[in-house]
Amino acid sequence: MKNLIMWLITICLLTLSLNNNELFAQVTIDEELDMPILTASQRGGLHITSWGTLKILVVFVKTKDDNDNSFSGWPLNSTPDWLLQFLDSQPNYTGQFTYNNYSQYFWEMSNGNFQVIGDIYPSVYISQKNEAEYANIQELNEEVLTAIDPYVDYSDYDNWRKDSNYNHTNVPDGNVDCIMIFYRALSHDFMWYTGSADLKLNNNLSFDGVTIKTGFPGSGLQQKSAMVGFEYTKYLAAHEIGHHLFGSGHTGPGAKLTLMDGGDYAAWYTMRGMCSWERERLGWIDYDEIQTTGSINVTLSDYMTTGDVIKINTGNTGEYFLLENRQGFSIHDQAADHGMYVLHVTNGDHSMATIDIECADGNWNFLFNGSTETLIRVTEIRNGKDEINFTTYYNGDRII
Repeated sequence: MKNLIMWLITICLLTLSLNNNELFAQVTIDEELDMPILTASQRGGLHITSWGTLKILVVFVKTKDDNDNSFSGWPLNSTPDWLLQFLDSQPNYTGQFTYNNYSQYFWEMSNGNFQVIGDIYPSVYISQKNEAEYANIQELNEEVLTAIDPYVDYSDYDNWRKDSNYNHTNVPDGNVDCIMIFYRALSHDFMWYTGSADLKLNNNLSFDGVTIKTGFPGSGLQQKSAMVGFEYTKYLAAHEIGHHLFGSGHTGPGAKLTLMDGGDYAAWYTMRGMCSWERERLGWIDYDEIQTTGSINVTLSDYMTTGDVIKINTGNTGEYFLLENRQGFSIHDQAADHGMYVLHVTNGDHSMATIDIECADGNWNFLFNGSTETLIRVTEIRNGKDEINFTTYYNGDRII
């Protein structure tokens, strides 16, 4: 492993050249890499398809006594101006979108192979009771789905059958594929999580000859705080449906480079696209694996818009490095700076890998200078933080 780390240092010595109005990263590799290609678990969506067209239903909900004015993304006592822009109703065959919405996100991440479209309930549903009068989120969800039933044909959203993990057929199976319920605001005590990939009901519901399944993997998801706005709601919903694609768990501290991150770097804090492990696992891109000896030059164009990525095996099952050239050409790329990123993947042969972004400056104990908003290195320590994944709080504000 020491030799591998030293070799990784050498790949950080790269040059950038301008070619056809696009930045390319050239990496010189000088190391014997005569390692076998490892067999990973099956590609594709785990619980739902990652190919074809997924038609979903989106419902916006406000509780009767909601008076929270903390955010302006969905003003109190009004309809969010982005409600009907959240999702396209028809598949897109050109890649040209009017809005950078939920449909556009998955079209870009999948190179057009996976299209999420559907219907948006055209008005905000107002709950019949105050939040505190409901026993739980299950009761409230059941009220919402029952109340809109006369105006919705739930069978429209049953188009896929899960045959087994990673295997799906484009035929109805009697179960609704996906419903998303977006609450404007809910108290922490009523729903402490920002979003949940399991549609919470007391019991399965049956309407229009189909079943809306509770639990995970069930027939959808719910999330709160849509009042934060369009971008927040979009990326959080992408993360939650990601659990249907990848399964439970999170990828780890991905420094805003992965969709399925959790904790301080999760999707509900900031927008982001998918990293190469996520897109490859779903079958949307392929790795360019280095299986050679000697010295070679490798040219990588912008990862997010082209899917170009280099994979370097370590010889350990499920452990490898991925090289991504991030130039910020995509609206979904939220890398902190332009350049080469090295992703250290472990458990890469599992349905949810662990991903760490390597930092050339090492791991440290830091102090944070609040007046200058800079990090001060105190002592270098193997298990300390690095500058990519450092998080702290100052005057009550979270600093990333």
